[in-house]
Amino acid sequence: MDIKKCGLAGHNPQNLPFGFDEGDNLCIYLKQKIRTGIINLIEKENVTYYILGMAAGIAMYAAETVLDLKEKYPYISLECMLPCVTYSDKWQRELRQRYFCVISKCDTETLIQRHYSKNCMHKRDQYIVNQSNIMLAVWDGRPVEVIHPKTLLVSYPNSRRFRKFSALK
Repeated sequence: MDIKKCGLAGHNPQNLPFGFDEGDNLCIYLKQKIRTGIINLIEKENVTYYILGMAAGIAMYAAETVLDLKEKYPYISLECMLPCVTYSDKWQRELRQRYFCVISKCDTETLIQRHYSKNCMHKRDQYIVNQSNIMLAVWDGRPVEVIHPKTLLVSYPNSRRFRKFSALK
């Protein structure tokens, strides 16, 4: 049986209405929606492998959710995609600790390249899309106005591979 893989795309905290405030009711609600979405993929579609890009915000919330759900679903796996070794160097200390904690608990750690380059995040996102059978997108519904690495992830909006929900409306 083929392993079904899910990638995830979503905003960083600076692009979310609550920013870095995870105590905000909207953030709590969003995390619950992510959890419900992942549980539905596990239970209804037999998705057992999750590939996350480890950006702060949506990807980090989803990675922590997958790790938490491993207690109930021990057969699921988490692959953390790291664009470069120095990816989190400029993050606040607490966020860096969270990042490394998640990476230490994941099943597979994949490094795109050792050194930072202008396109290392794009390469990470492309890997996630290409390796996934299904993409789960957490998005606020606004049109994408600027070319951004995440644009690659929303370039398949009518594909059966792409599942999106908007919890921010």
